[in-house]
Amino acid sequence: LMKSGVVMKLAPVMFVGHGSPMFAIEASHARDLLEQQQSQFDEVKAIVVVSAHWVTNGYTSVTSDDAPQTIHDFGGFPTELYQLQYPATGNPSLSNQIEQQLENAGFEVQQQSQRGLDHGAWVPLMHLIPKANI
Repeated sequence: LMKSGVVMKLAPVMFVGHGSPMFAIEASHARDLLEQQQSQFDEVKAIVVVSAHWVTNGYTSVTSDDAPQTIHDFGGFPTELYQLQYPATGNPSLSNQIEQQLENAGFEVQQQSQRGLDHGAWVPLMHLIPKANI
């Protein structure tokens, strides 16, 4: 893919369904499979997560935080789950590029600087990228 004279290397797409937020703390075969994929991310510079955990009234939301917070968007689970944090670093520059590409494709887009990572994002990522360094 080339944009403005810059060649962008696109990484493969991975769909990860997370199920219950308990997936963050309970052992499972699915968790083992994610952990086995960790080496696939050794050279990855950024991860774009698409989540269906937000109601946006018809527009597409793009998170643009430098340091997105870990959102515990669930209720009735053990205290241990609410204490987990996934301190990933955001990439506002990439967010701007994604916003522009979506707008060019005809989507109504709003950037959110306080959105954070919902459990549909951070629960799988904590097993794929445990250091939260991408």
